[in-house]
Amino acid sequence: MVSKKFNIPVSAFSSVMGMEISSIAFHFHGLVAISEFLEYLGLIVYVFLVLYFVFMLVYHKKILKNKTMVPASFTFAAGSSVLGSRLYMGNLIFFSKILLLIAIIFIIYLWFLLLAKTIRKRETPEIYIMFMPFIGVLSLSNLFTHLHGAFNPAISIWVPISLFIIGNLSWIITILSFINYRRYFNYRSLNGFYMIYAGIASLSTVSGTLIIENYGLHGNGLYGLIHGIVIVDYIYSVGLSIFLIIFFILKIIKKSIDLNYKISIWGAVFPFGVLSSATYLTGKYNHINILSPLSLVYASIALSLIIIAIIQIIILLGKGKPDR
Repeated sequence: MVSKKFNIPVSAFSSVMGMEISSIAFHFHGLVAISEFLEYLGLIVYVFLVLYFVFMLVYHKKILKNKTMVPASFTFAAGSSVLGSRLYMGNLIFFSKILLLIAIIFIIYLWFLLLAKTIRKRETPEIYIMFMPFIGVLSLSNLFTHLHGAFNPAISIWVPISLFIIGNLSWIITILSFINYRRYFNYRSLNGFYMIYAGIASLSTVSGTLIIENYGLHGNGLYGLIHGIVIVDYIYSVGLSIFLIIFFILKIIKKSIDLNYKISIWGAVFPFGVLSSATYLTGKYNHINILSPLSLVYASIALSLIIIAIIQIIILLGKGKPDR
Protein backbone atom coordinates (compact mmCIF):
# COMPACT_ATOMS: atom_id res chain seq x y z
CA MET A 1 0.00 0.00 0.00
CA VAL A 2 1.07 3.59 -0.69
CA SER A 3 1.10 5.81 2.41
CA LYS A 4 -1.71 8.33 2.31
CA LYS A 5 0.74 10.96 3.48
CA PHE A 6 2.53 10.64 0.14
CA ASN A 7 -0.53 10.22 -2.05
CA ILE A 8 0.55 13.10 -4.27
CA PRO A 9 -1.91 14.39 -6.90
CA VAL A 10 -0.79 14.90 -10.50
CA SER A 11 -1.62 18.59 -10.13
CA ALA A 12 1.39 18.88 -7.77
CA PHE A 13 3.42 19.92 -10.82
CA SER A 14 1.65 23.27 -10.47
CA SER A 15 4.17 23.93 -7.68
CA VAL A 16 6.96 23.71 -10.26
CA MET A 17 5.04 26.08 -12.50
CA GLY A 18 4.64 28.57 -9.67
CA MET A 19 8.23 28.48 -8.45
CA GLU A 20 9.80 28.65 -11.91
CA ILE A 21 7.62 31.47 -13.26
CA SER A 22 8.29 33.41 -10.06
CA SER A 23 12.00 32.74 -10.54
CA ILE A 24 11.73 34.21 -14.04
CA ALA A 25 9.96 37.28 -12.66
CA PHE A 26 12.71 37.91 -10.09
CA HIS A 27 15.32 37.27 -12.81
CA PHE A 28 13.84 40.15 -14.81
CA HIS A 29 14.30 42.41 -11.79
CA GLY A 30 17.91 41.34 -11.29
CA LEU A 31 17.23 39.74 -7.89
CA VAL A 32 19.61 36.88 -8.57
CA ALA A 33 19.65 35.18 -5.14
CA ILE A 34 15.86 34.82 -4.93
CA SER A 35 15.58 33.88 -8.59
CA GLU A 36 18.19 31.11 -8.42
CA PHE A 37 16.84 29.78 -5.11
CA LEU A 38 13.37 29.37 -6.66
CA GLU A 39 14.88 27.96 -9.86
CA TYR A 40 16.77 25.17 -8.09
CA LEU A 41 14.01 24.51 -5.57
CA GLY A 42 11.57 24.07 -8.45
CA LEU A 43 14.06 21.82 -10.23
CA ILE A 44 14.44 19.61 -7.14
CA VAL A 45 10.65 19.36 -6.76
CA TYR A 46 10.31 18.55 -10.48
CA VAL A 47 12.85 15.71 -10.31
CA PHE A 48 11.25 14.36 -7.12
CA LEU A 49 7.76 14.38 -8.66
CA VAL A 50 8.96 12.74 -11.87
CA LEU A 51 10.64 9.95 -9.89
CA TYR A 52 7.53 9.56 -7.70
CA PHE A 53 5.18 9.17 -10.67
CA VAL A 54 7.58 6.83 -12.48
CA PHE A 55 7.54 4.69 -9.32
CA MET A 56 3.74 4.84 -9.27
CA LEU A 57 3.58 3.94 -12.93
CA VAL A 58 5.77 0.87 -12.42
CA TYR A 59 4.44 -0.42 -9.09
CA HIS A 60 1.00 1.12 -8.59
CA LYS A 61 -0.35 1.74 -12.07
CA LYS A 62 -3.98 1.20 -11.03
CA ILE A 63 -3.76 3.79 -8.24
CA LEU A 64 -2.08 6.28 -10.58
CA LYS A 65 -4.76 5.76 -13.22
CA ASN A 66 -7.57 6.26 -10.71
CA LYS A 67 -6.16 9.52 -9.33
CA THR A 68 -5.22 11.11 -12.66
CA MET A 69 -7.54 13.75 -14.09
CA VAL A 70 -6.52 14.74 -17.60
CA PRO A 71 -6.76 18.57 -17.33
CA ALA A 72 -4.70 18.55 -14.12
CA SER A 73 -2.10 16.36 -15.83
CA PHE A 74 -1.25 19.30 -18.09
CA THR A 75 0.55 20.82 -15.11
CA PHE A 76 3.36 18.38 -15.91
CA ALA A 77 3.66 19.61 -19.49
CA ALA A 78 3.34 23.26 -18.43
CA GLY A 79 5.80 22.77 -15.57
CA SER A 80 8.31 21.20 -17.98
CA SER A 81 7.95 24.17 -20.36
CA VAL A 82 8.29 26.84 -17.67
CA LEU A 83 11.27 25.04 -16.13
CA GLY A 84 12.80 24.82 -19.61
CA SER A 85 12.37 28.57 -20.09
CA ARG A 86 14.08 29.30 -16.78
CA LEU A 87 16.97 26.92 -17.53
CA TYR A 88 17.38 28.63 -20.89
CA MET A 89 17.81 31.95 -19.09
CA GLY A 90 20.54 30.27 -17.04
CA ASN A 91 22.26 29.18 -20.29
CA LEU A 92 21.39 25.50 -19.70
CA ILE A 93 20.14 25.27 -23.27
CA PHE A 94 20.72 21.53 -23.67
CA PHE A 95 18.34 20.73 -20.80
CA SER A 96 15.85 23.27 -22.16
CA LYS A 97 15.74 21.33 -25.43
CA ILE A 98 15.11 18.07 -23.56
CA LEU A 99 12.25 19.67 -21.63
CA LEU A 100 10.88 21.09 -24.89
CA LEU A 101 10.73 17.56 -26.31
CA ILE A 102 9.09 16.22 -23.15
CA ALA A 103 6.50 19.02 -23.20
CA ILE A 104 5.66 18.46 -26.88
CA ILE A 105 5.19 14.71 -26.43
CA PHE A 106 2.99 15.03 -23.36
CA ILE A 107 0.91 17.93 -24.66
CA ILE A 108 0.03 15.92 -27.78
CA TYR A 109 -0.64 12.81 -25.69
CA LEU A 110 -2.73 14.63 -23.07
CA TRP A 111 -4.76 16.53 -25.68
CA PHE A 112 -5.56 13.16 -27.26
CA LEU A 113 -6.74 11.77 -23.90
CA LEU A 114 -8.73 14.91 -23.14
CA LEU A 115 -10.56 14.78 -26.46
CA ALA A 116 -11.23 11.06 -25.98
CA LYS A 117 -12.75 11.69 -22.53
CA THR A 118 -14.77 14.62 -23.82
CA ILE A 119 -16.24 12.50 -26.58
CA ARG A 120 -17.14 9.77 -24.10
CA LYS A 121 -18.52 12.42 -21.69
CA ARG A 122 -17.41 10.51 -18.65
CA GLU A 123 -16.63 13.52 -16.50
CA THR A 124 -16.89 17.30 -16.48
CA PRO A 125 -14.27 18.95 -14.24
CA GLU A 126 -14.75 22.38 -12.75
CA ILE A 127 -14.50 24.77 -15.65
CA TYR A 128 -11.39 26.64 -14.47
CA ILE A 129 -9.45 23.35 -14.60
CA MET A 130 -10.10 23.35 -18.35
CA PHE A 131 -7.62 26.24 -18.63
CA MET A 132 -4.78 23.80 -17.94
CA PRO A 133 -4.46 22.48 -21.53
CA PHE A 134 -4.24 26.07 -22.81
CA ILE A 135 -1.67 26.97 -20.15
CA GLY A 136 0.37 24.00 -21.37
CA VAL A 137 0.15 25.24 -24.97
CA LEU A 138 1.10 28.84 -24.11
CA SER A 139 3.96 27.69 -21.88
CA LEU A 140 5.23 25.59 -24.77
CA SER A 141 4.95 28.65 -27.04
CA ASN A 142 7.17 30.60 -24.64
CA LEU A 143 9.82 27.88 -24.48
CA PHE A 144 9.78 27.40 -28.25
CA THR A 145 10.21 31.16 -28.73
CA HIS A 146 13.21 31.20 -26.38
CA LEU A 147 14.81 28.39 -28.39
CA HIS A 148 13.88 29.81 -31.80
CA GLY A 149 17.54 30.16 -32.78
CA ALA A 150 17.91 26.38 -32.70
CA PHE A 151 15.36 25.89 -35.48
CA ASN A 152 14.88 26.93 -39.09
CA PRO A 153 13.53 30.51 -38.84
CA ALA A 154 11.44 30.06 -41.99
CA ILE A 155 9.18 27.53 -40.30
CA SER A 156 9.72 27.96 -36.57
CA ILE A 157 7.87 31.28 -36.24
CA TRP A 158 4.59 29.64 -37.17
CA VAL A 159 4.88 27.13 -34.34
CA PRO A 160 4.73 29.65 -31.44
CA ILE A 161 2.22 31.81 -33.32
CA SER A 162 -0.06 28.80 -33.81
CA LEU A 163 0.31 27.87 -30.15
CA PHE A 164 -0.39 31.50 -29.19
CA ILE A 165 -3.63 31.48 -31.20
CA ILE A 166 -4.69 28.10 -29.75
CA GLY A 167 -3.97 29.41 -26.25
CA ASN A 168 -6.25 32.39 -26.82
CA LEU A 169 -9.13 30.03 -27.57
CA SER A 170 -9.29 29.79 -23.78
CA TRP A 171 -11.39 32.96 -23.99
CA ILE A 172 -14.26 30.59 -24.85
CA ILE A 173 -14.00 29.16 -21.32
CA THR A 174 -13.91 32.65 -19.83
CA ILE A 175 -17.03 33.71 -21.74
CA LEU A 176 -18.88 30.54 -20.75
CA SER A 177 -17.92 31.18 -17.13
CA PHE A 178 -19.29 34.72 -17.17
CA ILE A 179 -22.51 33.56 -18.84
CA ASN A 180 -22.92 31.05 -16.00
CA TYR A 181 -21.24 33.18 -13.32
CA ARG A 182 -23.62 32.12 -10.54
CA ARG A 183 -22.49 28.55 -10.95
CA TYR A 184 -18.75 29.11 -11.35
CA PHE A 185 -18.08 32.15 -9.15
CA ASN A 186 -19.41 31.11 -5.79
CA TYR A 187 -18.18 33.19 -2.86
CA ARG A 188 -17.63 30.25 -0.52
CA SER A 189 -16.03 27.93 -3.10
CA LEU A 190 -13.65 30.54 -4.51
CA ASN A 191 -10.05 29.33 -4.16
CA GLY A 192 -6.60 29.97 -5.58
CA PHE A 193 -7.32 28.18 -8.82
CA TYR A 194 -9.70 30.96 -9.87
CA MET A 195 -6.65 33.21 -10.28
CA ILE A 196 -6.06 31.10 -13.41
CA TYR A 197 -8.59 33.34 -15.17
CA ALA A 198 -6.13 36.21 -14.77
CA GLY A 199 -3.07 33.98 -15.17
CA ILE A 200 -4.03 32.58 -18.56
CA ALA A 201 -4.48 36.09 -19.99
CA SER A 202 -1.14 37.29 -18.60
CA LEU A 203 0.57 34.13 -19.89
CA SER A 204 -0.82 34.98 -23.32
CA THR A 205 0.64 38.47 -22.85
CA VAL A 206 4.08 37.01 -22.18
CA SER A 207 3.78 34.61 -25.11
CA GLY A 208 2.72 37.29 -27.61
CA THR A 209 5.32 39.80 -26.39
CA LEU A 210 8.15 37.27 -26.68
CA ILE A 211 7.04 36.35 -30.20
CA ILE A 212 7.03 40.01 -31.28
CA GLU A 213 10.42 40.79 -29.75
CA ASN A 214 12.33 37.56 -30.42
CA TYR A 215 11.21 37.33 -34.03
CA GLY A 216 11.42 41.09 -34.68
CA LEU A 217 7.84 41.50 -35.91
CA HIS A 218 7.76 45.30 -35.61
CA GLY A 219 6.46 46.63 -38.92
CA ASN A 220 5.32 43.14 -39.92
CA GLY A 221 1.67 42.53 -40.79
CA LEU A 222 1.39 40.14 -37.83
CA TYR A 223 2.49 42.80 -35.36
CA GLY A 224 -0.83 44.65 -35.19
CA LEU A 225 -2.83 41.48 -34.62
CA ILE A 226 -0.57 39.96 -31.95
CA HIS A 227 0.06 43.29 -30.21
CA GLY A 228 -3.69 44.01 -30.06
CA ILE A 229 -4.42 40.63 -28.48
CA VAL A 230 -1.56 41.13 -26.01
CA ILE A 231 -2.88 44.52 -24.85
CA VAL A 232 -6.44 43.19 -24.36
CA ASP A 233 -5.11 40.15 -22.47
CA TYR A 234 -2.96 42.27 -20.20
CA ILE A 235 -5.65 44.81 -19.30
CA TYR A 236 -8.07 41.99 -18.53
CA SER A 237 -5.54 40.07 -16.41
CA VAL A 238 -4.62 43.08 -14.27
CA GLY A 239 -8.23 44.14 -13.78
CA LEU A 240 -9.35 40.65 -12.80
CA SER A 241 -6.37 40.12 -10.50
CA ILE A 242 -7.23 43.28 -8.55
CA PHE A 243 -10.85 42.14 -8.26
CA LEU A 244 -9.83 38.69 -6.97
CA ILE A 245 -7.33 40.14 -4.50
CA ILE A 246 -10.09 42.31 -3.01
CA PHE A 247 -12.36 39.27 -2.98
CA PHE A 248 -9.82 37.24 -0.99
CA ILE A 249 -9.32 40.10 1.45
CA LEU A 250 -13.07 40.03 2.09
CA LYS A 251 -12.87 36.28 2.69
CA ILE A 252 -10.10 36.85 5.24
CA ILE A 253 -12.16 39.53 6.99
CA LYS A 254 -15.11 37.15 7.14
CA LYS A 255 -12.77 34.37 8.30
CA SER A 256 -13.72 32.18 5.34
CA ILE A 257 -10.12 31.26 4.52
CA ASP A 258 -8.98 27.66 5.16
CA LEU A 259 -5.40 27.87 6.50
CA ASN A 260 -4.70 24.16 5.92
CA TYR A 261 -2.55 23.21 2.95
CA LYS A 262 -4.43 22.72 -0.29
CA ILE A 263 -3.00 22.23 -3.74
CA SER A 264 -5.06 25.22 -4.91
CA ILE A 265 -2.54 27.63 -3.35
CA TRP A 266 -0.23 26.86 -6.29
CA GLY A 267 -3.11 27.81 -8.54
CA ALA A 268 -2.60 31.35 -7.22
CA VAL A 269 1.23 31.34 -7.16
CA PHE A 270 1.58 30.71 -10.89
CA PRO A 271 -0.84 33.47 -12.00
CA PHE A 272 0.82 36.05 -9.74
CA GLY A 273 4.24 35.01 -11.01
CA VAL A 274 3.23 35.19 -14.65
CA LEU A 275 1.39 38.46 -14.02
CA SER A 276 4.67 39.85 -12.75
CA SER A 277 6.48 38.74 -15.93
CA ALA A 278 3.70 40.09 -18.14
CA THR A 279 3.74 43.42 -16.32
CA TYR A 280 7.52 43.70 -16.57
CA LEU A 281 7.60 42.89 -20.30
CA THR A 282 4.65 45.17 -21.07
CA GLY A 283 6.32 48.04 -19.26
CA LYS A 284 9.72 47.39 -20.84
CA TYR A 285 8.63 47.16 -24.48
CA ASN A 286 5.96 49.86 -24.27
CA HIS A 287 8.17 52.23 -22.24
CA ILE A 288 5.77 52.43 -19.30
CA ASN A 289 8.15 52.78 -16.36
CA ILE A 290 5.43 52.74 -13.70
CA LEU A 291 4.72 49.06 -14.45
CA SER A 292 8.09 47.91 -13.08
CA PRO A 293 7.11 48.50 -9.40
CA LEU A 294 3.75 46.80 -10.03
CA SER A 295 5.60 43.83 -11.49
CA LEU A 296 7.66 43.57 -8.32
CA VAL A 297 4.49 43.71 -6.19
CA TYR A 298 3.03 40.73 -8.08
CA ALA A 299 6.32 38.82 -7.74
CA SER A 300 6.38 39.55 -4.00
CA ILE A 301 2.83 38.21 -3.61
CA ALA A 302 3.85 35.04 -5.46
CA LEU A 303 6.90 34.62 -3.20
CA SER A 304 4.77 35.15 -0.09
CA LEU A 305 2.36 32.44 -1.24
CA ILE A 306 5.28 30.08 -1.91
CA ILE A 307 6.58 30.61 1.62
CA ILE A 308 3.10 30.03 3.06
CA ALA A 309 2.71 26.85 0.98
CA ILE A 310 6.07 25.50 2.16
CA ILE A 311 5.17 26.16 5.81
CA GLN A 312 1.79 24.48 5.31
CA ILE A 313 3.43 21.43 3.71
CA ILE A 314 5.88 21.11 6.62
CA ILE A 315 2.97 21.27 9.09
CA LEU A 316 1.01 18.77 6.98
CA LEU A 317 3.88 16.27 6.91
CA GLY A 318 4.36 16.72 10.63
CA LYS A 319 0.73 15.85 11.29
CA GLY A 320 0.87 12.91 8.87
CA LYS A 321 -2.41 13.85 7.22
CA PRO A 322 -3.03 13.17 3.55
CA ASP A 323 -3.17 16.04 1.07
CA ARG A 324 -6.69 16.73 -0.14
